Amino acid sequence: MREIDTPSRINYHASRKEKSMGVKTVTDDKKLNGQVRQLPFINPATGEQFGSVPMATREQVMNARREMAAAQRIWAAKPLQERIRILRQFQAVVIDALDEITAVINQDTGKSRQDALIEVMMSVDKLHQYYKYAPKWLKRRRVPPGLYFFKKYYVEPYPYGVVTVIGPWNYPFDLTIPPVCSALLAGNTVLLKPSEVTAATGVLLESLIQRVPELTPYVRVLHGDGAVGAAIVESQPDLIFLTGSTATGYKVAEAAAKTLTPTIFELGGKDPMIVLEDADIQAAARWGTWGAFYNMGQTCMSVERAYVVQSVYDEFVQMAVAQTKQIKVGYSPEIDNSFNLGSLTFARQMEIIEDHLDDALAKGARILVGGQRDGLFMAPTVIVDVDHTMKLMREETFGPILPIMKVDDEMHAVQLANHSDFGLSASVRSQDVKRAERVAQQL
Repeated sequence: MREIDTPSRINYHASRKEKSMGVKTVTDDKKLNGQVRQLPFINPATGEQFGSVPMATREQVMNARREMAAAQRIWAAKPLQERIRILRQFQAVVIDALDEITAVINQDTGKSRQDALIEVMMSVDKLHQYYKYAPKWLKRRRVPPGLYFFKKYYVEPYPYGVVTVIGPWNYPFDLTIPPVCSALLAGNTVLLKPSEVTAATGVLLESLIQRVPELTPYVRVLHGDGAVGAAIVESQPDLIFLTGSTATGYKVAEAAAKTLTPTIFELGGKDPMIVLEDADIQAAARWGTWGAFYNMGQTCMSVERAYVVQSVYDEFVQMAVAQTKQIKVGYSPEIDNSFNLGSLTFARQMEIIEDHLDDALAKGARILVGGQRDGLFMAPTVIVDVDHTMKLMREETFGPILPIMKVDDEMHAVQLANHSDFGLSASVRSQDVKRAERVAQQL
């Protein structure tokens, strides 16, 4: 890999004052194939193990499935307002435990305490919206009868039954708790399988649920790796909700299809940003770098590729580089620290990022700033002279990389933005709102 001098503002310091907070090591005699299978808690910023949890066995998965099926009838029979009351208790528990939660997320993911707090508060806001609007969303409504004018037709929401929620590692709280609570609101019970990459957060989620005795009988948390996830899918839940990679989505979809189990997927993206010639370039560069680098680029809706009209290309690149040089990378367990970004969370992700960069550089791309790696820390990187022969422009990178490509005009930008197998999100920068909306509608 090409060597780039590390900017002086980037500090790869990982504080050794770190303490294990909120999650304790759990051990018991849960076994699989005669051996105790422990799922370790690893701090990606320091590489240190700070605990573990036993993985669920196949027998425990099947028992949990049966328990949730029996409990679902009891839970669904509760009036909606009663379910809302119980779930509001859970929301209050989350708010009371903010310090504990952010400490565990920080330790488990390598992200800053500030970003961990943002993640938790995003969940709290979603729960507030769910509880506020659930009576409207779940209300029976009458629909036109068409030819049979003498009849009355209604659409009435009905719970699936047992819902499996498989959570991700990039936002292990915010992308896990809202689907769990929305499923419960609708009268379902839940089998929750947190990501094995952020297992400590999964244990904490289980603890938070157990602090609401009226809620505990209707959720089971099953810790483990992909084998445990496969066992949960094979237990034939009534609905599977997965947030994760596209590759995992294919595997779950294939397994679910064998039993016609319904699925809801939130998978990967390769989200484009288009910068038109009439954009506020300074704002576009600021939002483009933030969108690409926030949470070290480990966001399914992050800016993974930028297409900039040639007349403003040089100015945009210059400002994007300037913005990137201001970012401080590092790790601290303290709430008050100067770092903007922490470490990557998943070691495998660094391998993907390096592969994409190597491929791009071999094909003529140039790194203008960043590119340095130290463990799971990586300097935010701006790279130019890119094209669609490169993995960096076609496959999900999921890292702190902003590839910028010069385009001829609006039509060229739209054509390239749509040249992707991914969907999810996109953004258009222009000071003409109607024009931006028109372009966005073509994506």
